[in-house]
Formats: sequence, structure tokens, C-alpha cells
Amino acid sequence: MARAAGGGRKGGGDLAAAPSNQVIKRAPPVPPELHYDEARLLWRSTVKTLIGRQQLTEDHLPLVLAYCNSFGLYLTAEKMVLDDGITAATSEGIKKHPAVAVRQDAISSMVRIGSLLGLDPTSYRRLMGGGGSPDGDGGNEFKDF
Repeated sequence: MARAAGGGRKGGGDLAAAPSNQVIKRAPPVPPELHYDEARLLWRSTVKTLIGRQQLTEDHLPLVLAYCNSFGLYLTAEKMVLDDGITAATSEGIKKHPAVAVRQDAISSMVRIGSLLGLDPTSYRRLMGGGGSPDGDGGNEFKDF
């Protein structure tokens, strides 16, 4: 049976949580693959947040690593743009500084990975299965229609 356009969400509710025997309860050590001091700090706080939400499992660790390295790369590119400006002189004339594109790519990566990990409000609510309303309808005033 086809659903009408604007017919609301598909599916029947909450996403399955990770089995309790897979949830990491203690922070893993900071991996040596983190190349920036700021990335190491972000690792600690992100891991702490995900452990507190009981959402961190082994398969999340590579994503957290990529998220933190993207943050460090973003900060490095941002500093280059601040120091050098948004343009660079080349033999062909004035062009956009290459760090501007690196900065944007790092931001895009952080947004994508952060969403997968539930680190933004929208994806966190989606991962938790609703909008926090006690009756589980997510505050949907049209649910009865």
C-alpha cells in the first residue's frame, strides 16, 4: 500500500539499542592516530558523552577517530586562512586559498560523522527514537489524524 505524500515517518518506533554486552563502559585510551592536540581533547569529551549515553561500541571507535581528526584538520585550515587570508596569489592570478576548501571538507566530514554518532540534536533524537515526549509521540500534535 502506498503512503500519501507528507504522510509522516515510516517505521514503527524506536531503533534497536546496542546489546548491553557490546556497550563500552570505560573510556578507551586516546589512539596514537590522532594527529592534533585539539583532536585528543575532543576524543576524550566525545567518548565521555557517548559512554554517558550508553551508545559507544567498538564499531563506533573508527568514526570517533575520523570525527576528531577532522576537527583538528578544520582548526589547522582555519588558522591558515586567518594567517594567510582567503585568497592566494598564483602564477595564474588570485585564487581561493587551498585551505578554504580543506576547511569546508573538514566541516562537512564532521557534520556527517557527528550525525552518524548522534552528536547533533536532530540525529540524537532520531537515534533515541523520538522527541522526548513521555508518551513517545515526539510531541506530534497530528498523531491522532
